[in-house]
Amino acid sequence: MTGEATLDLLGRLGGSRVDPAWRRELLDRLELAASDLRRRTREYSTGMKRKLGIVQAFQADPPLLVLDEPTEGLDPLMQEVFYELVAEMRRRGRTIFMSSHVLPEVERVCDRIGLLRDGELVLLATVQEVRGLAGRRVRVSFHADVAAPPSFPPDCEVIGVQPRLWDLRVRGTMAPIVALLTALPVADLDVQMPHLEEVLRTYYAQPPSPGKRGQTPLTPAPKRGLTLFQRTDVMIRATTVLALHSTTARARRGDRHGRRARRLSVPAHTGRRRPRS
Repeated sequence: MTGEATLDLLGRLGGSRVDPAWRRELLDRLELAASDLRRRTREYSTGMKRKLGIVQAFQADPPLLVLDEPTEGLDPLMQEVFYELVAEMRRRGRTIFMSSHVLPEVERVCDRIGLLRDGELVLLATVQEVRGLAGRRVRVSFHADVAAPPSFPPDCEVIGVQPRLWDLRVRGTMAPIVALLTALPVADLDVQMPHLEEVLRTYYAQPPSPGKRGQTPLTPAPKRGLTLFQRTDVMIRATTVLALHSTTARARRGDRHGRRARRLSVPAHTGRRRPRS
């Protein structure tokens, strides 16, 4: 089956009208030429299959998209195109669920993050809220020796204190620590925002207490926007969109005739190969 036939078939199976102009724009932005669409999909490279899958997912402009590792196999330029498409769909009010093990990508494109541990959703929060779990790393250097105060502000964790260097972790507002530094000979102030990898590694390093599931507070799920569902081990080494399927399974038990979320998937080979005569 050719790339064009694959898009036509999956478009018909979706049951929604596909705007030819919108599909053409997607193909142009992802640099899939007409000659590429006439080739059989089994001849496609990994990157071409991924681009065809993105076109298939976006071509009907669906209200909900479920994407499993959507940028895997894409070169950096095509990744940027994908991020632009996601931002455009977000402005249209569409909802996108995606799994990804590339945490900088998550920080860039996602509004909310869902974390699963032992098959249970234990956290649903915004990217900023997840960063707040770790706090900001603050390093203060001084022109002269400075004595440490008897006590630091309540939201300030001391990592290391030397006469000319303080290494702190601040959760919440920076106002108390800035007020403490106003009368001191500060040479430099370096504030580092925490990365999601640091937060998640710490979070998953804590084993769940038996019999105490579901105690992590959850925030209400958004009606629109982007949410990433990520299933990880302690070192955050594996991701799967099956985590999303497990959370929706309970709702489907009560509504067996509900809509089924479609997963982005383009087969490497479709149909049987005819024997040569």
